[in-house]
Amino acid sequence: MKFALLASLALLSGLPVQAQQTHYYQTCKGYRETYVPGYVDASGNYVRGHTTLVEYPTQCNYSQNYNYPHPAPPPPQPVPHRRCPVVIGALLGGGTAAAIAKKDSWSWAIPLGAVLGGGVVSSSCN
Repeated sequence: MKFALLASLALLSGLPVQAQQTHYYQTCKGYRETYVPGYVDASGNYVRGHTTLVEYPTQCNYSQNYNYPHPAPPPPQPVPHRRCPVVIGALLGGGTAAAIAKKDSWSWAIPLGAVLGGGVVSSSCN
């Protein structure tokens, strides 16, 4: 028991050390390029011109969204309404049930066939 208590104390004592917070800060940089033109020095020699690139810290500004004008989306087209022949499916289902079932089970077979026939037809419509 003492060993388990000491082992748990030894394992849990390092938790505050592992709970260290780390922050990462990003610094943005700007660049300025300047051109130094060529010239003739005191000895009469031509010194070529060159460009110098100077790096300077600047504020990071990620909120600039370059919103270019987008064309308006076309208006939605109306969806043509398609009529579903549910009644025809119900009649066919009831008739099929009447043809297959025995005469003493018509009381439940015909309504069941009508419901199933109408459901089959209506499931194929949008």
